[in-house]
Amino acid sequence: MTILITGGGVIGSHAAAFLQKNGEVLILESNPQIDAMSKIIPSVENLVVKGSVLDQELLKEIVKKHAVSKIVHTVANPFLNAGAQDRPYESINLNIMGTVIIVRRSK
Repeated sequence: MTILITGGGVIGSHAAAFLQKNGEVLILESNPQIDAMSKIIPSVENLVVKGSVLDQELLKEIVKKHAVSKIVHTVANPFLNAGAQDRPYESINLNIMGTVIIVRRSK
């Protein structure tokens, strides 16, 4: 049983550290901050798949290749950060469409 966690931020990293005890975990992250993540997750380098939750083909490939049985969706771009304010369309697309893609994928 592989659990895919979308997003390697604080919430995703803590979820991975917790769930890692119960089986295989993968983290899908577009911009992995390995140094920060490694303070929370042991051997994080082996768990990260670099890519976007918006890439439906990559998501299908990961689910099939790793026999993913569950997805924990933590990807989000907080609307209060500078990037979201500078690029609101990208933030809305990531937050809303990322969730839509994961919900569709998990059915």
